[in-house]
Amino acid sequence: MTGARAVLSVEDINQRIEQEVTALPQVQESKASVTARDKGLAVALTLVLGPDANVPEVTEAACRVTQETIEQKIGVALVGLPKVQITFSPPEEKPAPTPEGEQEEPRPPLS
Repeated sequence: MTGARAVLSVEDINQRIEQEVTALPQVQESKASVTARDKGLAVALTLVLGPDANVPEVTEAACRVTQETIEQKIGVALVGLPKVQITFSPPEEKPAPTPEGEQEEPRPPLS
């Protein structure tokens, strides 16, 4: 069938991109912001990565996944490359280890 049209809201497109990008191994959170342009869609991404993430690798993968999602799965042209803003999650704090041999002795109950 030719000439069929589908209508998707910007929120639905944002959500689809966020699902795809967040599935990448080093991405903890993502936020997409899609803007309609004359010849397609422009996308801005905000990514939250772990402290040890490989930024160039993740940025390239996020842009690739975004382009595939927009062009192949949604069927609309992507205008330019996505703009990507990176933030890092704080490192997880580990409890301070008790120095060996220094264990707290139990106190007698108060009477």
